[in-house]
Amino acid sequence: MTLETIQNSLIERFKQPLDEFYIRRIIFWNDNDREFAEIVDEIFIENVKIIKLTENNNFAVKKLLTIDDLESNYLIYNPISCEKDEEKWLLDVELYSEVFRADYFSIKMQELNIENTHVMRQAIKIYGEFLKNENYVLALRKMDRVYVTPTQLDINIMAILCRREGGAKNIIVAVLLDGLEDDNNECLVKIRKVGNMNVFWEMIKKYTGFIKDEQKTLMDLATHIFLTGLCQTIDKSEFKGVEEFIASSKKAFCYSLVQDFDYNDKFYEITKSVEEYVNLISIFNKMDMNALIDVQIFPSVNEVILSRLFIDINEQVIRTDFILDIIDRRKVASWFNKSKDYYECLYNIVKINEFYKKNSAGFHFKEAQQICEFYVTEAYKMDKYYRHFHLAFGKTLKDPNLVLGDLLKQSADYIENVYNNWYLKELNNCWIEAISEDLDTQGEISDIARQREFYSRYVDNVKNKNSKVFVIISDAFRYEIAKQLEDDLDRQTEGKAKLEYMQAVFPSITSYGMAALLPHNEFSIKQNDSVILFEVDGQSTSGIKNRERILKTKNKESIAITYNELIGMKSAERRVISNEQKVVYIYHNSIDAIGDKALTENKVFEACNIAIEEILSIVKMITKEMNGTKIFITADHGFLYSYKALAETEKVSQDVFKGDIYELGKRYAITSENTTAEFLIKVNMQVKGVIGYAPKNIIRIKKSGGAENYVHGGISLQELIIPLICYKNSSKQSKRAENVQLMLISESRKISNLVFSLKLLQKTAVGNKIKPIDYKLYFIDDEGVCVSDKQTIVADKKAKDNTEREFQIKFNLKPIYFDRRKIYKLIITNGIDDPMEIEYKIDVAFNSEIDI
Repeated sequence: MTLETIQNSLIERFKQPLDEFYIRRIIFWNDNDREFAEIVDEIFIENVKIIKLTENNNFAVKKLLTIDDLESNYLIYNPISCEKDEEKWLLDVELYSEVFRADYFSIKMQELNIENTHVMRQAIKIYGEFLKNENYVLALRKMDRVYVTPTQLDINIMAILCRREGGAKNIIVAVLLDGLEDDNNECLVKIRKVGNMNVFWEMIKKYTGFIKDEQKTLMDLATHIFLTGLCQTIDKSEFKGVEEFIASSKKAFCYSLVQDFDYNDKFYEITKSVEEYVNLISIFNKMDMNALIDVQIFPSVNEVILSRLFIDINEQVIRTDFILDIIDRRKVASWFNKSKDYYECLYNIVKINEFYKKNSAGFHFKEAQQICEFYVTEAYKMDKYYRHFHLAFGKTLKDPNLVLGDLLKQSADYIENVYNNWYLKELNNCWIEAISEDLDTQGEISDIARQREFYSRYVDNVKNKNSKVFVIISDAFRYEIAKQLEDDLDRQTEGKAKLEYMQAVFPSITSYGMAALLPHNEFSIKQNDSVILFEVDGQSTSGIKNRERILKTKNKESIAITYNELIGMKSAERRVISNEQKVVYIYHNSIDAIGDKALTENKVFEACNIAIEEILSIVKMITKEMNGTKIFITADHGFLYSYKALAETEKVSQDVFKGDIYELGKRYAITSENTTAEFLIKVNMQVKGVIGYAPKNIIRIKKSGGAENYVHGGISLQELIIPLICYKNSSKQSKRAENVQLMLISESRKISNLVFSLKLLQKTAVGNKIKPIDYKLYFIDDEGVCVSDKQTIVADKKAKDNTEREFQIKFNLKPIYFDRRKIYKLIITNGIDDPMEIEYKIDVAFNSEIDI
């Protein structure tokens, strides 16, 4: 700063109006480094007396200012530095006077709101290189804070160098995320270059308990923080061999610090590096399962838990309730999504085994109706669990885990054995025993709704009420898939879906099933060049145009279109159909199109999910664009699918047929009425000169070409019992689906420990317009600042018993000061509905960990 600039600044200061009761102005010009000692004598300010302090004139100056001259303005140039206030002769005068500094650091201190004290001047001088960077200085100024201690300044400067907003935790997180190689860590390089490494490591020591020495690296720091944080929820005694990395007195801070990380791929790699560095997986392998369940941070915990459980399963030890509880608790654990497919496999293994144990004595129904009711209320779940298992299993095969892969494959063998060799065979043997006589004598099963009566019972019924009716026929859309669609329709639309069932015609194949769903008086079978054609009332049912022609014979205002045609239309074109037609048949084919081909049959379960999504979109399109209120969703047939190919002993040769075969599939045969077939079930086709045959349980007829594991055409429950969803969309009666709600059932509203638990209840069971949803729970102070860790509840329980819908949630308060007089709030939010806010008092006794 030049002489002219200094003089002008001082002149301006002395021109300012005096404060109330002041009759003069005294300004102390502090120049501890004596930068301006030589120019003081050159300064002139009108009506201002200038005095230079020396080591020997302090008493004289004090007498002058306080006794001899009480009216003159004074500029006191002070080049003397005193560390203690008691050494300052003129302290009392300084306290009612003003201060002026003209040196570089003083100007910067004033600019950055740094209190002008000796200790702060020493602190700011460390950061000379930092202050040369205009962007850094601008960032510090924008923080808009008054700095009265070096720690405040140190932390904010390090935060700027680490590209963070401020706070010790943010700095530490930034440093670790920059990588664990000391020389390549950008944050540390900047701190080393323009910051202060000693200050950084002192901050680390203060908050985390980590003491830096020449041998310790960032890897040691990360290991120390993660293990110390983990000890907030897991007893230190579990970590034998790595105790040197744990500072018990700092576990609350380290736990809170770890919670502040974004659990992304970068953090995942850091945690994996730490695991490898101290061989954590060997420690986890020695832990009791009950302790292991609550271990967070490290992804290998999931591998250890899953490995143990898969080993148990492979040894036929399946503890249903224990495993389901583990899955529920791990759902909200860190890195769950990395192992989600394995947990999904585990869940479905347990549910399949649960059904097996419950029905291990076999199935002993006598009546077909009883078996059918059992299938549509309970047994269909086995098909669902098997499908969901293989959907998840298939995903694990695309991204295999070296630890879990072979164990899961062994568990998959167990599932194949239970599903195929017990469930499908036992249940269908019981079923076939009950229906064989009906099939032989009348070709259909008594007392079970018939597919061939669909049009007269449902479409005609709606048409007669002068209403529009939409029929969605999805090829091979079997019952258990429709059950999932029913649930999705209830959750995602405003209408009401009701799932019923019908028996498909035999053979349960596309050409015959599609024919049965059309209006008709009688069926006929026509043979054309070794191909069987199904006709209704003498008309061909092959192809969309022929089916539309048959629909129009019953109602001229009818149309048949495909799913692809419908979605390809413009909205206006769809509205024309709605305005002009009373009956709309929509043909959809996602499942059979994939399953019927040998190259793609292993993707049939993926196709089932696609089918559900596509049918949902059709329903929404019909209700929103086409004013549809009545929709029926059904299928031509179901299917059987086995992941593993059947053994040759589970196939029958065509040699069993003695006579003419008109059409042959792997699960059915249509023959002349004089043909016989040993070991097969005879079916009356209700057409003169023709009979049918079907294999028992899951047996296939040997035939080259086509899919082997995916089949249909037979008389198993999975093939023959087809769904019928009756969907009604009415703005007057419809109820919008709601998210399931939580309720706090812990009574106390006072917290007295840093670690505590609360009990909550999921108010109602999921289903029937009540949707599952995830909730976040945490505590805030009166300014909305989060003061605890954040916990998650996956509210998806379907149990009717309230006690089975309870959650015990453990919270950890942050290691900060809590004012017992203030109100704190528990926030319960799902991100969609208005959050719940419940007031609490927090009275935590003083703890040595609270040092932020």
